[in-house]
Amino acid sequence: MKKLKFHERFKLPVDLEKEQRRFVQGMKTLLRTDKLNGDYCRDHRIVQLPRKKIKENLAIYFGESLDHYKSIEDYIPSEFLGCLEALEEIYKSIYIQNQGQLDFYIQELLKESRIDLEVEFKNGQFFPKGSELLDEKLIDDILNCLNSEEHADILPPFSTGLLRYKESIKDQSKLKDVIENMYEALEAFAKYINKNDKDLSGNKELLIKNLKLNDYYKNMLFEYIAYANEFRHAARKRQRRPGLNKYEVEAFIYLTGLFIRLGIKRST
Repeated sequence: MKKLKFHERFKLPVDLEKEQRRFVQGMKTLLRTDKLNGDYCRDHRIVQLPRKKIKENLAIYFGESLDHYKSIEDYIPSEFLGCLEALEEIYKSIYIQNQGQLDFYIQELLKESRIDLEVEFKNGQFFPKGSELLDEKLIDDILNCLNSEEHADILPPFSTGLLRYKESIKDQSKLKDVIENMYEALEAFAKYINKNDKDLSGNKELLIKNLKLNDYYKNMLFEYIAYANEFRHAARKRQRRPGLNKYEVEAFIYLTGLFIRLGIKRST
C-alpha cells in the first residue's frame, strides 16, 4: 500500500510557489550545514567543499561583487529559477565526490516536494519536464544538440522558455515570456555563429550568409523576428500586446529549435 504524504492524508491544498520556496531553502540549509562534505562518498573520504571557488564563480556568474564574509547561500537567489541556475554553477565548481552528493540531495528534495516541481536534474543541469503539448522527441533532440560548453549561452534561455511554457498551462500570462526566452536563445545562437555581439535583427543577414541558407529560410527568419518583435516592442513602448494562444507559442518553440538545429548541423 502506497504511503500517503501528510497533505494527502489531511487533504490540504499545496501551492506551487510555496513548494518552490521550500526547495530553495532546503538547498541553502544543506550548503550551510556542510552536508556535501563527504557524508555519502563511496570511498568514505571527507572531501572539503571548495567554498572560495564556489563563491567566486557565483559572484562572477550573477555579476555581484565578491565579499569573503558572505556564505555560499548568500549568493543563491531566493527565486526558484535563480536558485536552479546557481546550483548548476555550484555543480561545475565542486569535486566529483561532492557532485555525486549534490545530485543526491537535489533528487531527494525534488522527490520530497509535496507536488511535482516540474523540473528534473540530469548531468549537472536542470531541465523542464516535458509537457504533453510538446513533441518530446523533437525537444529532446534540440536539447541534446545544445548540451555542450560551446552552446552554454544558448541553452539557458531555451530551457527557461520550455519551463515557462509548462507553467503557462496553469497561467497563460507566461506565454509572453516564452516568446522572449526563445527569441533570446536564437539571438544567442546568431551571436555564436557570427562571432559578434549584435542583436538578432542586426545579425539576421549575416546568419543566413554564414549558414548558406536560401531565400526561403531568409524570409522565414525575417518573419520570425517580426512576429517576436510584436510582443517585445509592445512591452517596451507600453503598448498592449497582441493576443497569444498556446498553439501559436508551441509552434514558435518548434521554429526556434529547428533554426538552431539546422544551424548546428550546417556549421559542423
